[in-house]
Amino acid sequence: MALSTFILDSRIERRLVKQTTAGTTADNDVVGKAPTIYSVRFKNASDSVVAYVKLYDAKTATNATNPTMNLRSPVSSSVMLQFPDGITFSNGLCLRAAREADDTGGSTAPAGNVTVEILTD
Repeated sequence: MALSTFILDSRIERRLVKQTTAGTTADNDVVGKAPTIYSVRFKNASDSVVAYVKLYDAKTATNATNPTMNLRSPVSSSVMLQFPDGITFSNGLCLRAAREADDTGGSTAPAGNVTVEILTD
C-alpha cells in the first residue's frame, strides 16, 4: 500500500491523506489525531466491479467494524465529495476499500486500484 500524509500549508492547518491502493486491510489512524474531513476524492480503476470506500471514526478498524461513512465508487469512475463545514471525527481516521457494500464484512479486495484522497485539518 502506498499511504502518504502531507501537511499542505501550516498556516491553514490542512493535511492531504492519499492512499493509491486502498484495499481490505485498513490504514489505521492516518492523521494521528481526531480530524475534521473537508473533502474526499476517490477513484475506482476497475472497469467491471463497483468498490466501496469505508471511512471509520476510530484509531483502528477491521472488516468487522461498522464504518462511519460507506461510499460507493462506481466502475471506472472518480467521485469528489466536499463538506464545506467539515465532518468532525472524534477518535481518529481509518480507511479501507472492498467490493461489498455491507457495513461489516467486506473482505473481498477491489478488482482494480482504488485511490482515496482526503483533505483534513
